[in-house]
Amino acid sequence: MVVAMDKKWHRYCFACDQCKMPIDSKKSFFLDKGLRTCVDCAKKEDPSIGEEKSCHGCNKPIDKAWVVGLGAKWHSECFKCSDCNRVIDPKEKFYKVEVEGKSTPRCKDCRVT
Repeated sequence: MVVAMDKKWHRYCFACDQCKMPIDSKKSFFLDKGLRTCVDCAKKEDPSIGEEKSCHGCNKPIDKAWVVGLGAKWHSECFKCSDCNRVIDPKEKFYKVEVEGKSTPRCKDCRVT
C-alpha cells in the first residue's frame, strides 16, 4: 500500500506516467498537471535534478521551489532588482546588469536609459 496525493494506492498502481514503473512511497516524484513523473524520467528531461542547487543571489541551498532567471536558479525572494530590491517575477520584463562581476536583474522601473 502506498499513501500519496491524499489517497491510498496498490503498490503497483502508483506509477510514473512516463515509464509506468511503480513509485516507491519513500521516493520523490514530480507532479505536473496531474501526471506523476519518477526522478529517473525527470532527470532525462533535466539532468540537474537531484543535484545540490544553490541560489545565484544568496548562494544558500535551494531545497524547494526556485525561479530561473539570467540562466541561473534563484530563491523567488532573492530574484530582486539590484537597485530598489523589489522582488521581480521572472515573467515580467527586467534587465541584466553586472554588479561586482555578477549578473543581477534590474526591474524595468529602475532601468537607466
